[in-house]
Amino acid sequence: MQMITGGLALVVLLSFALLLFRTPLGREMRAVSTNPVLAAAAGVNIGQVTGFVVFLSGVLAVLGGAMLALRGSVSIDMGTNMLLPVFAAAILGGLGNAFGAVVGAVIIAAAETLITNLNYGLLIGRDFFFLPASYAPAASFALLVAILLFRPKGIFVSEASRV
Repeated sequence: MQMITGGLALVVLLSFALLLFRTPLGREMRAVSTNPVLAAAAGVNIGQVTGFVVFLSGVLAVLGGAMLALRGSVSIDMGTNMLLPVFAAAILGGLGNAFGAVVGAVIIAAAETLITNLNYGLLIGRDFFFLPASYAPAASFALLVAILLFRPKGIFVSEASRV
C-alpha cells in the first residue's frame, strides 16, 4: 500500500510541476503569486487564476487525505500530528518555493528516520541503544533551527526575476 501511495504522490507532484512550469495557466499562477498588480496590468484575470488555485489546493488536500486514510483507520484528528512537520518542511525549503517544500520534507523525513533508527549504543558504552520514536519531531525541529540559523530564508530562496 505504501508503494501505491508513494507512486500516486510522485505522479501528482510531477503533474503539478508540469502544470506550474509548462502551461500558460502555470505562468499566470506564478505571475499572480509574484506581483498581482503587474499580472493584472498584463491582462491576467486574477480572480479566475486565484479561484483555480483555491480549487486545485482543495483537490490536492482531498488526495492527501485519501492517501493518508489508506494507511489505516480514519479519525477526525488524523492529520494533526503531521501539521507541524509540514510547516517545518515548507519553512526549511523556503517559503514561496513549491519544490523547496518538497526538498524540506525529504530532509525532515530523513532526519526523523535517522534519529530513531541509528544505534547510539557505542556512544554510551552499550551494545544497543535506540531513541524512542517520540524523539523524531524534536530532531526535525532541531534541524530546522540549525539550518535557519545559517539560511534564515530557507534552503531555496524564491527571488523571482522572470516568470
